[in-house]
Amino acid sequence: TAALVAQSDADDPKRIGVQLLPADPAKGKSVPLAQLLSILRESGSKRTLLLLEFTGQDPALASGVLTDDLRERLENELNAENIPGLTVICASGKGERSWEFFEDTPIVAADAPATSVPGAATSALTMQEFDGTVFGHFLVRALKEGNAETPAALFTYLNHQVGEWVNR
Repeated sequence: TAALVAQSDADDPKRIGVQLLPADPAKGKSVPLAQLLSILRESGSKRTLLLLEFTGQDPALASGVLTDDLRERLENELNAENIPGLTVICASGKGERSWEFFEDTPIVAADAPATSVPGAATSALTMQEFDGTVFGHFLVRALKEGNAETPAALFTYLNHQVGEWVNR
């Protein structure tokens, strides 16, 4: 999982670039998006799918983030590189956010009697267990269920599933 932030480019302080941050800063350092895009362009691949999810970037006074122009900066960097065959799917668009996914997990009490009778009552409770992000959850599900044969099919699946989950 990576987060994205905009920060000044060391080579050109007037240019603000998008940086990819590791999920665990202790295990890695940020990578400029421009560097990743340069590698993708130089790879010579005819088709490339880049999946991005912005997390923790909601503008708010408490976070110190006053505006959200990250997607605009991302679009500018993608357009500047002009990589043939590159398809980008973002988990959220302008004005949207990334959602944490919690799956209801049944918990059965240790002293609950075992039953094999369909429909029989049990003393099972339900607990929500963190399972990453909604986008990540449905991305893994799409791959497992064969709904990612093409970028268009994957986008359609993710757009529908994430939209359904958010609007429930």
